[in-house]
Amino acid sequence: MESRQYVDFGVADLIYYGFRSNLSSGKKCEVEFLAPSYRSLLQIRHNIESGIAINEAIRRATLSSENDFTRRLIGWWTAKQRGATPLIQDFFVSPLQCYLVETLQRGLDGEPILSRLGELEDEMRLTMHDTIERHLQRLPIVLLLPLTSLVFPSFMLLILGPILSELLRSLH
Repeated sequence: MESRQYVDFGVADLIYYGFRSNLSSGKKCEVEFLAPSYRSLLQIRHNIESGIAINEAIRRATLSSENDFTRRLIGWWTAKQRGATPLIQDFFVSPLQCYLVETLQRGLDGEPILSRLGELEDEMRLTMHDTIERHLQRLPIVLLLPLTSLVFPSFMLLILGPILSELLRSLH
């Protein structure tokens, strides 16, 4: 139980505080292992906490990385700036991504969103932990295939090789 608590605490802190400390120090932070929507959320939240307007926070988050989520966010944001009322479900598939964009839309409409972004950040972090946990639970089963198909036969050859060699010598 101790190691699990340490892993959960360590991953959350490394992702969250490591990313935030690099943002606040002005260093360019490449955190590619983060989900793109979570990464954008952290950047937008940090920018809003720093006193930057939400339009500029979204713009900075979309400029910092190029992936499917930011392309969809740019498409939605561009349509919104042109005066259209884009349906969020047409741009985003994941419920957490839809909720993030709905929250950003409320912020663009003038509502305070910082507390909502914090709640969403916690939810995304828990979702990432659950996903990592599921992958770690499957890992022993997935690794069993190469073990049984590659390693086990080679050990059998090492064990049975000398025995078969002696048997063949005795038959001749």
